[in-house]
Amino acid sequence: MAKRAQSMGGLFHFKDGRDFPDLIETFYDYPNFRMYLRCNLNNDQGDYIGFYGSKGTLTLQGQTLTYTPQDTRPQPESYSIFGWPAKLRDQYLAQFAAEHPLSNIKMNEPAEVFTPPDGYSDLVDHEANFFNAVRSRKKVVENEEFGNNAAIGCHLANHSYFKETAAVWDPAGKKIKG
Repeated sequence: MAKRAQSMGGLFHFKDGRDFPDLIETFYDYPNFRMYLRCNLNNDQGDYIGFYGSKGTLTLQGQTLTYTPQDTRPQPESYSIFGWPAKLRDQYLAQFAAEHPLSNIKMNEPAEVFTPPDGYSDLVDHEANFFNAVRSRKKVVENEEFGNNAAIGCHLANHSYFKETAAVWDPAGKKIKG
């Protein structure tokens, strides 16, 4: 469950009296990672989910998952050295190359693309999970606890947006602080 959320946004396109933003962006603070969520009702270009890790990026768009590896070898400072005196920059790059002899080898790992088999329907799997849970009396994957926790994330985002402050979840009191 998110520990904290901070939202910003506004009504930029739909000027029809609604009171909820047509663009809202939220930063979530979880115990072991951070997440950024953007809901944009002003554009129909589709959506995607991206996971940006230190070893690569996973992008989920529609039913296609793409893994793009990231070169994790040490890299020399790149941006700021162009403001350094040339002699200092050249010394730094020479020292870096001596300390990291394999850093000048280019890696060309291709992206990997995964798609479901032809005829696959996630709706069928979702419904089968539900019917099997009814038959077996076992919990479904997306049970009431899962739904509650997802709703709390939405409440944190909305609270932050409307109160114009960070929303902090108090797990002991089961309420939003801030």
